[in-house]
Amino acid sequence: MRCRLRTVITTIVTFRHGPETYERERLEAISHSTAPKYRGMAGLIAKTYWYDDERREHGGFYVWETREAAEAVHTPEHVTRLESLYGVRPEVRYVDAPIFVNNG
Repeated sequence: MRCRLRTVITTIVTFRHGPETYERERLEAISHSTAPKYRGMAGLIAKTYWYDDERREHGGFYVWETREAAEAVHTPEHVTRLESLYGVRPEVRYVDAPIFVNNG
């Protein structure tokens, strides 16, 4: 059996909180409210929300078909909207993912 690998782009969105803004339950509630908008989004293969309580960080990890699809979503306006929702401005990193294993 041959395995076909495909190159995808990922984005890592990270919110770094201080003690005054990192409230896990509040952040998860906001994330639950935003999740439906990503269902069926053009160019988005997968998205997961993540939390690191020890570092008071959270964010999203996205897998995209192309960088153009990612950039169409992660606009300056999108980042500003996320900042207003979560209380801190996120960092958005674009990362090449030349090997993508999908067990779904």
